[in-house]
Amino acid sequence: MNTLGRTSLSMNTNLSMNKNHRRIMGISAVLAVVGMSVAAGAAPAGEPPVIPPDLVPTSPSEKPSSVTVKSDAPKLEPYTETISGTVLTIDMVPIPPGSITMADPADPTKTAAKEIGALYVSTVEISWDHYNAFLFGLDKPEGAVGTTAADAVTKPTKPYVAADRGFGTTGYPVISVSYRGAESFAAWLAAKTGKKYRLPTEAEWEYACRAGASTKYPSGDDAASLDSISWFADNAEAKTHLLGTKEPNTWGLYDMLGNAGEWAKGIDNKWVIKGGSFVADAAAMRPEARLVNTGALNASDPNIPKSKWWLTEGGFVGFRVVCEPDTGAKAAGN
Repeated sequence: MNTLGRTSLSMNTNLSMNKNHRRIMGISAVLAVVGMSVAAGAAPAGEPPVIPPDLVPTSPSEKPSSVTVKSDAPKLEPYTETISGTVLTIDMVPIPPGSITMADPADPTKTAAKEIGALYVSTVEISWDHYNAFLFGLDKPEGAVGTTAADAVTKPTKPYVAADRGFGTTGYPVISVSYRGAESFAAWLAAKTGKKYRLPTEAEWEYACRAGASTKYPSGDDAASLDSISWFADNAEAKTHLLGTKEPNTWGLYDMLGNAGEWAKGIDNKWVIKGGSFVADAAAMRPEARLVNTGALNASDPNIPKSKWWLTEGGFVGFRVVCEPDTGAKAAGN
């Protein structure tokens, strides 16, 4: 399968004739070059973001989390979600139920065991293409007035920085998004499809990342193994890369480590950023590693009050979505 075939963007030969697609590409190009305006103190387009020193991802424990997978559970089939009104799709793969025992971030000497229900996870992080369709209403004909549940979802303000920093938009992970912006996208997707889309919990995220592995990294105990599965400080050249260009984990998930960091609801009920990023080192690529935004990711935000949608210092933060199966069984891991 080729590079774009492994991403959650499905583009056919008729795209050049599709009006909404041309609108998406046009807006993506504008954002890539100039943004809406540049915030005072924010990194100019093309310059890599820097993780604030007090926000370097940390792991509650040096011991890897332990996972147990229920191998005898009924298997779900993968599916492709089509975003109506666009040419965009999101590939979703199932992860089997099981459990994970994680260090308690409040007290690393203690552990917390979490049951994980069967769940669908997007194969790659949400791209700028998907987010722009949500942000700019590209799923609707020009001039249309929305009346559906999806139209009622509160949308972010338009970005006031070159949010992609010139790294790329088509097929690249969305970055600079706050957890509120990520949550709103998931709510919009749920309203459009009638399915239970949301952001993952930290337990779900790490369980999916590990894909049954209990080694230091999903790819093994040696940090050298990270090169095959992730874009991080050692190989990313301080920029994001096309989604799905590294090897997937055992469950078919790409970029769980590296490329963009990913929002998850922490086991301590805090919103945390998981998976390291393209500017993070190997230590931050451990599945246990977490970063909690204390406000430093909006230090140069010119808006008063600070924007709840965009992160001026968060040019390495994105997200992926999960979907609870419509089987009547509640997904666990919260």
